[in-house]
Amino acid sequence: MGTPGLTFQLSHGFEDPQWDDFLAAKTGCLYEQSALWARVKSLQGWRPVRLTIHRGGRVVAGFQVLRRRIAGFGGIGYVSKGPVVEVDHGELVPLVVSRLKETLRRERIHLVIVHPPGDSKTLLRQMERAGFRPDRLVRMIDATLLIDLSQDLEDILRNMKKDKRKAIRQGLRRGIRVRAGNESDIPRFFELMKATCERQGVAPNPSDVRFFQALWRTFSPGGHVRLFMAEHEGACIAGAWGICFGDTFRSWKVGWNGKFGHLKPNQVLRWEMIQWAKEQAYAWFDFFGISASAAASPGAKLSDLDGISKHKLGYGGSVHRFPPAYAYACNPFLRFGYRKLLPKIADTAVGSRLTAKL
Repeated sequence: MGTPGLTFQLSHGFEDPQWDDFLAAKTGCLYEQSALWARVKSLQGWRPVRLTIHRGGRVVAGFQVLRRRIAGFGGIGYVSKGPVVEVDHGELVPLVVSRLKETLRRERIHLVIVHPPGDSKTLLRQMERAGFRPDRLVRMIDATLLIDLSQDLEDILRNMKKDKRKAIRQGLRRGIRVRAGNESDIPRFFELMKATCERQGVAPNPSDVRFFQALWRTFSPGGHVRLFMAEHEGACIAGAWGICFGDTFRSWKVGWNGKFGHLKPNQVLRWEMIQWAKEQAYAWFDFFGISASAAASPGAKLSDLDGISKHKLGYGGSVHRFPPAYAYACNPFLRFGYRKLLPKIADTAVGSRLTAKL
């Protein structure tokens, strides 16, 4: 495959400002492809392999694989929201997919899970032609809810469900106040998040407060992270993290101590986050993670949804589905085994351990 005028750069480093700037200029929230994110994920044992494609000194495409080793298996990799291309046509899409497969072989990454960005049907078709197959083992977030921040605040509020508007007014009237958090608030937020996870019967993710501290120190210098704390009479009762990347503000992690629900702290917290994101001229507010199967079904009602999705959809906005995750194994025998055998152990202890690594 000819590549006139193109150059390639392979990196294993935790700093790549040119690549990160390329990602930030794209529509959507692609921070998981950034070198910044790789630096934070290194706390969990992941190491980056990044290939960037340049034309005229400018990045036009590339991908970042986060890799690690599993005892008895070898190297595995994960490509979140990638590969990324400047233009969704021409030679770049087949080229970046071809280079991804070549990089996997060179780096001895036996199995990779790729969760592509949601704006490239051409990329999905090319991946399937190249042997990538929809993955059935790793459970991914399959949809999100976006609010268009080009609207007036009055219109955003009007598009919410009546109960949400009422709750926001009640919370403000009853004294809920939201302030900007700082690094010293992180342990408190982590306790609020753990309390939320305990009520929901799930494990905290991330499970270590040090991850949040590393995220703050890595992302805050560039203005890519924001912590909000909801208080009543000086006591913190809820909090939320926002990831600010490109044209999108993503509501990432939330926590609530489960008390003072009548004061509506979570509703006020969401509303203050939406207002802040609009003031900062972000194009989209991303609620990150709803039940796509229920939300996309004809005639779906809020009462049909899980509690988290129901809560988020009450704020209005539009549902956007993510493409499926794809798997690729370099070794043909492993490729056969993954396709035929691993789906059968997805709900077993073995499958759970492998899924946890990804």
